[in-house]
Amino acid sequence: MSRLTCAELYAYAFRNNAKVVDRLDDFLNGVYICDFDESSARKYGEVHARLAERGLTMESVDLMIAATAIVHDLLLVTHDRDFDVIAAAIPELQLIDWVN
Repeated sequence: MSRLTCAELYAYAFRNNAKVVDRLDDFLNGVYICDFDESSARKYGEVHARLAERGLTMESVDLMIAATAIVHDLLLVTHDRDFDVIAAAIPELQLIDWVN
């Protein structure tokens, strides 16, 4: 999991209650966390530029999550439709909708 995804999950958990935070802590104990490193930053720049060429803009954190997934050859599991836009322009981004 991307460190940025982890941060997004914590933001959701803290908006709810301490029990949700505790459950997230327990869940994350068994998950390998990929940091947003130099390779991810480079890929972020590439993805950002490729989208800009098409006149598309996305939230920076979504682009960072996508870049991290691409660099680490991870399947990005999400229900966020914004990632469909990124994947349409960046074919190396592998997506799966966890709801469908």
